[in-house]
Amino acid sequence: MEFLHVATRKILTSIPILDTQTGNRFYSAALLGPGNNSKIFLVMTGLVVSFENLNLDFLHSAIMTGDLNSLKSAQSSFVKCEYSLPLDIDCALVYMDSLFSTNILVSSTDGLARLEIQDEEMIISEELESEGFGGGKLIKLIAGKDRRCLYILDNLGQVHIICTLTLTVLRSFKDVKVTDLVLLEEENSSELQFLLVTQDSSGSYLELRNSRTYQVNYRLQVSELCVPLVADLSQDTPMMLEGTADDVMAPENITKLRLRGITEGIPQVRLERILRRGRFDEAEKFAETFGLNKDCIYRGKVSRLLERLSPWNTSTDAETKEKLFLDAKECLSNLQDMEFVMECCSLAALPSIEMTRELLEFARRRIGIFSEDKQLNARNLLRIGETMHRLETYVITEEEQSVESWMKFSRVDILSEIKKTLTRGNVNTALLYWVRHQAELRSRMDLPQILDILSSLPVNISIQTQLRWLRQFIPDVLQILPDSLPSLAAWACNSVKELEGNHHDWPEKGLCFAEDVLATMQFEKFDDFNQFLTILTLNQQRSENDSALSKLINLINMLKDLLQLKTEFRIKIKLSEFSVENKFSVVSSILDWVMLPEDIPNLMNGFLTQFILKFKMNVNQTLMEYTMNLLHNTNFTWHWHVGAAPWEEKVLQLLPFITSVEELSNVILEAVKQAPVPWSKTIFDICEIGCALKHPNSMQIKEQSSLVSVKGIFRKYDCRNYMMTGRDAERLFLYILTKGGEEGFKDILEVCKVMGTMSQSEVKKMYIEHLLENQIDPLKAFRIVQDIMEESQADGVLVCEEIINKAGICFKLEIGEEVETAYSQLLHSIVSTYSSRLKNTQLQVSITTAGFLLNALNLKNEFGLKTAETDFSNRSGSIRDINTNKDILFKYIEDLVPTDPGSKDLSHELNRILRICDLTGLSHEDGIGRYILLLNKRGLYKESLKVAEILQRSSLNPTLANTLYSVVYNTEGVASLGGEVGTLPDTLSSLCSSSLVYCQDSALIDTLELYSWQSISSRIHAESHDRRAYSSASTTSQDVYQEWKFSHVFKDKGLPLDGEELLPYCYQGLESVLPLVENPPLQYLPRSNQTTVEVCDLNVTTPDLESIGNGVDARTICLDLVSYGNSLVSSLQTAGHAQLGFQVLERVESVLDSLLLGTDPEFQGQVQVKCSQVKVNLVSQLAQRILSDSNPEPKLCLGLLNILEPKTVLSLLSKIYLGFGQDYRRISSLAAVGYQFCKLFNLSKQGDQFLELFIKSSWGKQSSALEVPFKTAFSGSIKEKVDALELMVLHPGATVDLLLQYSRAFKIPPNQTLILYTSTLFRKMEAKVGEDGELEQENISEIHDKLKKGLCLFSSKEAVYQYLVQEFSKVSPYNYEALEFILEEIHQHRMSGTPAPEFTEKASRILGFLLQYKRISAPQPEAEIDPWIKETGTSFPRIALRRLPLYSLIVLPNKEKCKLLEKEFSLETYRSWKLVSGSLGVSVDTICMYTVTNTVSSILDRSNKINQDAQDQWSIDFNNRSALENLMNCILEMKNPEKAAAVSCWIVNRLPRGADKVLAAHGYLRMAEAWLEKDSMNQESRAGLDIAQKMVEKLETEQVLYLHNLAVNPYLELVEQNKPVELISALYEDKTIISRNRVASGDYPDIAGAVKEIVRINHLNYSKMKYDLLDRWLPLSSATLANQTISDFTLETREDLDTEEQDEIHLLRCIYILLDGAEDGIRYLLKSAVSDDPLVSTNHRLRALKCLFSIASSSELEDYTGRTAADLRTYLKNLIFISRMENLNLPFNLQAFQEYNKSSLVEGIWRTCKHSVEGVVLVRDLCYEFSIWDINLWSALLTQINKFSIYKELEKTLVLLSSQPQIWSSPQFISSWNSLLLSPFISLISPVSVEDEGRVRHVLRLVHTCPTAGDLELEKVAEECLRTDLAHLAIILLPYLPQVHGSRLRERILNQVSQVELTSKLEELTRLGFPLPQGISNTWRTSPAL
Repeated sequence: MEFLHVATRKILTSIPILDTQTGNRFYSAALLGPGNNSKIFLVMTGLVVSFENLNLDFLHSAIMTGDLNSLKSAQSSFVKCEYSLPLDIDCALVYMDSLFSTNILVSSTDGLARLEIQDEEMIISEELESEGFGGGKLIKLIAGKDRRCLYILDNLGQVHIICTLTLTVLRSFKDVKVTDLVLLEEENSSELQFLLVTQDSSGSYLELRNSRTYQVNYRLQVSELCVPLVADLSQDTPMMLEGTADDVMAPENITKLRLRGITEGIPQVRLERILRRGRFDEAEKFAETFGLNKDCIYRGKVSRLLERLSPWNTSTDAETKEKLFLDAKECLSNLQDMEFVMECCSLAALPSIEMTRELLEFARRRIGIFSEDKQLNARNLLRIGETMHRLETYVITEEEQSVESWMKFSRVDILSEIKKTLTRGNVNTALLYWVRHQAELRSRMDLPQILDILSSLPVNISIQTQLRWLRQFIPDVLQILPDSLPSLAAWACNSVKELEGNHHDWPEKGLCFAEDVLATMQFEKFDDFNQFLTILTLNQQRSENDSALSKLINLINMLKDLLQLKTEFRIKIKLSEFSVENKFSVVSSILDWVMLPEDIPNLMNGFLTQFILKFKMNVNQTLMEYTMNLLHNTNFTWHWHVGAAPWEEKVLQLLPFITSVEELSNVILEAVKQAPVPWSKTIFDICEIGCALKHPNSMQIKEQSSLVSVKGIFRKYDCRNYMMTGRDAERLFLYILTKGGEEGFKDILEVCKVMGTMSQSEVKKMYIEHLLENQIDPLKAFRIVQDIMEESQADGVLVCEEIINKAGICFKLEIGEEVETAYSQLLHSIVSTYSSRLKNTQLQVSITTAGFLLNALNLKNEFGLKTAETDFSNRSGSIRDINTNKDILFKYIEDLVPTDPGSKDLSHELNRILRICDLTGLSHEDGIGRYILLLNKRGLYKESLKVAEILQRSSLNPTLANTLYSVVYNTEGVASLGGEVGTLPDTLSSLCSSSLVYCQDSALIDTLELYSWQSISSRIHAESHDRRAYSSASTTSQDVYQEWKFSHVFKDKGLPLDGEELLPYCYQGLESVLPLVENPPLQYLPRSNQTTVEVCDLNVTTPDLESIGNGVDARTICLDLVSYGNSLVSSLQTAGHAQLGFQVLERVESVLDSLLLGTDPEFQGQVQVKCSQVKVNLVSQLAQRILSDSNPEPKLCLGLLNILEPKTVLSLLSKIYLGFGQDYRRISSLAAVGYQFCKLFNLSKQGDQFLELFIKSSWGKQSSALEVPFKTAFSGSIKEKVDALELMVLHPGATVDLLLQYSRAFKIPPNQTLILYTSTLFRKMEAKVGEDGELEQENISEIHDKLKKGLCLFSSKEAVYQYLVQEFSKVSPYNYEALEFILEEIHQHRMSGTPAPEFTEKASRILGFLLQYKRISAPQPEAEIDPWIKETGTSFPRIALRRLPLYSLIVLPNKEKCKLLEKEFSLETYRSWKLVSGSLGVSVDTICMYTVTNTVSSILDRSNKINQDAQDQWSIDFNNRSALENLMNCILEMKNPEKAAAVSCWIVNRLPRGADKVLAAHGYLRMAEAWLEKDSMNQESRAGLDIAQKMVEKLETEQVLYLHNLAVNPYLELVEQNKPVELISALYEDKTIISRNRVASGDYPDIAGAVKEIVRINHLNYSKMKYDLLDRWLPLSSATLANQTISDFTLETREDLDTEEQDEIHLLRCIYILLDGAEDGIRYLLKSAVSDDPLVSTNHRLRALKCLFSIASSSELEDYTGRTAADLRTYLKNLIFISRMENLNLPFNLQAFQEYNKSSLVEGIWRTCKHSVEGVVLVRDLCYEFSIWDINLWSALLTQINKFSIYKELEKTLVLLSSQPQIWSSPQFISSWNSLLLSPFISLISPVSVEDEGRVRHVLRLVHTCPTAGDLELEKVAEECLRTDLAHLAIILLPYLPQVHGSRLRERILNQVSQVELTSKLEELTRLGFPLPQGISNTWRTSPAL
């Protein structure tokens, strides 16, 4: 048997396969693996022969070229192995399974067996007995393509199917007798058929049977000689070889052989077969020939084309895919099956998104061509429209777009995707999903979905991010489902509460979130029907205190209270504690938070008293309960040793606020009872207060004072309460034992005698436990046990049992080593004393238990081994269990082996193992055997190395060498885990050398590879942190070249390596190249390839050498090796060992060079690119280290950089430059290298940049020397360099000459530099305010000299003069020293003949006064601070607290001067100010007037510090009664009563509004009365009295408004005018009545309550006023004409008529008036709503019905009307449409409207009223309400709406149509969107106002809702944005524009708007909740390049 070369038909005689032997039978052959590394398996009688390392490709090339040397080389590499078969076989099969493993199956008389090669022998691994086949003999084995099933034919004619993995029979076919079997497997089909030759009584037959059902598909009678053939299926494929006979009478004499096949006769079936083979051209011709339908051909071709166009098909290039795409469109054009076309277009996976969109557009055009079935077209338009809409959404939301992600997105549920996106925190994308697909989601939105979406918001994102989503989502949801308001409010409450634990700035964040969420609950008016159902929901939620909305509003109020507590009183209360129903607990929590008792009065006065009263609690009762609880909860203070108890001062501070004698006495009595002894002075003070009370409790208080001496006795043990029993008594006695010891034991016995709490034996047992656990005295404890045993044996046994049980608990709980030792000693004493002395069964059981406990404790203490008796976690077994003990022993030995074996003696370790065996009751053999087993198995310890060294010193054989190989290999693996290794690397190197010398020939390659990798690990050990490993080598090695080299040479100095990090990579690389196999290697088979031998059956099929793969998976090994090598090199780079990294790279590349030959070229290129990248990285690291060195070597760096490409070098230098930060020394070196490199490559532009960088870095070094930051100026413009110049000026070492050099370097004008220099010096002259508040002035003589020198360097004297004049107004007005110097210099530099400025003389005089004056008041914000900040942009100077601004006093008008000096005029200073009044221009009268007002204001300010923060705040209580009384006394001393009255009136006007103001008004009334009394004949005095009386009445009325939060100017003006009727009417016209019906948020005032109060005060008839207002507001304004008579008829103009909006407002006011729910109001509405009176118009009925729906629930309406709620809602809708039709003069009654066909109605209205806006809108609403979606009608509607330019209605219409994809393709739909988007720009010009920009922003926001945004004319919209300077809004359109237009638009935007401004505006849009497409905000954030 020999090899045959098929191509040349030559026998390779030099390679004999097998010697021909007589009787040998050949059974099977298989060729496995690719052509460059194949294997051949031959199975014959008694023998299996394998050939490996067959490079058939190389051999074929050598034969074809005649290269004999290559032929010999290829032949010499063959490895031949022979294996004897362990059994006699009948047939065999060799194949490679799906896991690329070789399988050898043979059959024998015993059945079926799987063979395996083990230890160079063939053995049976699995076997299936012949009984499984029914006893038949197997004659043929066949494996299918999938290798999952084996098909077997036996001699009985049975066919069996067997699982190849388990060798179990899956199925057997015994219907007919089969003589031969062949599998028919079609290409590209999973269908499998049997080709059988069967026999029966009638003859032989050829049959085709289905492999699953075994049904006959075809049957043909054949001759007895018939052999089925194995071949690929086609129309002309021969299926069998049949023998025939010429003599019919003797058929057994075969004379001819013929090949026969099977051809299908049905054209359709043949066509299907042709299509199945992918022959579409042939199929098309066939279909034409037979007149068949070609749709199936086009469908198949399209499917095949789409499969080739699949993005996952990488074998097709782009050009081919483009051609395939065109072919697919052509096929789709020919198809008549529109459903198939639409399905392909909508579901196709194409190579690019552009192709996908193009195919969808093709489908849309295809629908337009196909017009046979309109319903089908509409359905297809719907499908394609939704897909295109989804595609646009995908494009604008995905930054990294791919077809895979698009296919996933196209099939995802948008609602689920929104939830997932929110869960990931990507709110911006979720917003886009929601806005764009809201129309299709509206029908799915219900309460569970809404809450599920809200719950998807992650809590870890910021509150502002959450609010961005909520500002869009909540209003939309409320529009869709108004009833969701309660659920939304409930969710908001829960979300706010969750913020408490997640934010440190609570409750500020919680309050902000709650208020913003409440503000988002807005109801947009979409239609008349939903509006009033919404009002009902709002009213119900507001009226119910337990409603979710009310809870949210209450929560906000609570958060405000919490914020006040936190900011004003530094008290932080949890929301859960603050929101409880029991407000007493809240008061308790607040008071508990007060740490300083002196803060209690401020808290009570400022917050707590009002808080208690707000919740209608009694102050006395509340404080008493709190104090009682405080005393009871702090009873631990009985044994207080340091002064007073912590509650004493708090109680004393609370007592003044308890005004009730009853509660006060109870509090004091409890306090003295609970007070610690001895009493403190505070307790005595409290007791004294209680004794002074006239109350029965006073006697008890006195008795408590007499018991202080008695309580001192119990203070001996710091016990407060001695009246205790049970567990409390036990704890108390235990405490006494701990405190008193033996004396305490005696005291307890005495107490027990008196109290009878415990028996003496119980006390003794407690004392024993105390001695063991606290005293650690087991001897004394055992003596007590002996005493108990002597007194009573039964008691003693019980005590011993309890002690043993307690010891077990202590051992298990591991309470401490000392306690365990004490218990163990006591147990030893009990066991040794009573184990043999007493024969008590109960005691013996306890003693046995004690023995187990002692052994378990010893195991834990000596070896750290825990059992159930000593393990608290209950993870261990009991020591009583022998299996548990074995596990403990074996685990200990396993843990013992790795623990530093080199420092321990084997004998010592053996003794420890034997000790464990004794404690656990195990035999010594178990421990010793396990220990030896682990030592022999693991060659990872010092003991194993010692054994290995012994082996090394002795003579080795190959077997021992192989052992050393494994020892080194495994030890290398352990050494790679890290830790100290000592001399282990040297030992391993020596062992590896020995193994290399004595190893087998077949192991030589492996050992060499092992030695190579071990040398690398040794190098890593040498450079690792463990310096002790090679201490001698590291200290003696010297670099001679470095030592004798005088010039600097760069040396790659690396850090100590982390062996624990690097060694694993080295070892993993070793494992990937050389995996360890413990068995000895086969002959001529490397150890690493031993387990990858593969064969296949040549008789069955010819393997595809390109698809099967190598036996050794070279690709996987290469990937692993590249990964480990890359990690190793990267780590070495990180540590700075680039040279060692190069060595590792060389090692890896040497292995890769051979391995890559077994991979495809593409993979080879990828690996080579990866290696090149590593080289680039190494060069990059070296370059960076050279440039970073203290003495850089630019030439070396320049040489290294020449290796790389110029573009790479520039990128590298840029990266290095960014890493240098502000190290200008390194930057200058880098700039020099970069400049030289650019010169080499003629890169002039880049060279200039490096030169500029060199200059800047040089000045950077200089500025660094001056400690001046140069970062901004380094990369900035001239402005930043000037800023750096200003900083240089501040440095003491910066001279004017240096600054001038700097200005010349950067081309800064010299005068500008001098101005900066002198200006800085002027700022330095300003005095500083010291810590004591006094002014500190430096020696300014040196500054004067510098200033004079600087002024002399100016270009001209005139320039100096002009500069000084300008500088006078720029210098700080508080810098008196600089101003004085400037005034002097102005006089000196003034040109002759030029008059001095007017302000100089005036300024000199005022400056002289200010230098002597000390300011007394703080600067005022409006007059001084705000102008300063506005003009300078800096913080307000501290010196302003001591000085007044000179410049302001000179130039300000008198009025502004008075504001500035207002607080400076006082009784102490006004006389001084009078001296300069002339210069100031302020009269003396004005100074005196401000003096009086300031004095009064200071008094009021001092009184308002505690109770009031702002003067405008209304205060009901009196805050300044005493101060006002003193003021009145002061005013009474005035001689002129008229002026006194005027001053009193001024005080009333000056005081904050509230009770104080009312009191002052009464005082004013008294002054007016006094004035009238003194001058009764004076009319002015009478008028003054009237004024005073009216003022009192007005203030009382004003107080009502303030109580109801209605104090606004219009109402206050009516109060001033004393018009209560007009006030009530105005209150009902309040705008909050309108807003409260649209927004859930807002603290709306109780207008109805205020009206009732005003009516009561003014004695008005409220009922009459109520119905007068209803009669006026309920009908339409136009309907009021019907009530006019001829005499009072007036023709109103259009301007006088109320608009529709005004009518709606009137209706909302009627609703509010009737919200009281009075029955008379509902009856009033019903009279109009359901009236049949023709005088009641439809509009009147409609408005009345709307009111009813707004104030009454469904159940109430049903009760009042007797009609169902649904009926009433339908009635309301019908009335709405009838009313609108009546307005169009289309009269319809209710019945006619209900019965009329709505389509006909719409058509009639359209014909009649399509020329009016109202008619068009009515038709639209009717179509929407009754679901009329005719495309033509809606197209006409859009045309008319565009014609009328009613863009608000157009917006509503387009939003409605966003849910109807069948209309999206209409041209009117596209044009309407274009008109809407361009509508805000029609009359818009730049600059754009805020309102106009808001309108534009609103319209552009609608782009996201447009389902066909890609079809719009967005370029025009973008042009308009640019025209109106709204470029930042044009960014929104970028994702929808083509790429070319988008790029151009980006450039234009950047040309119009700076990047900083653009980024700021985009962030503002994001903050407002504007949904920006994904990645847009990041597009404009770039970092500056070099």
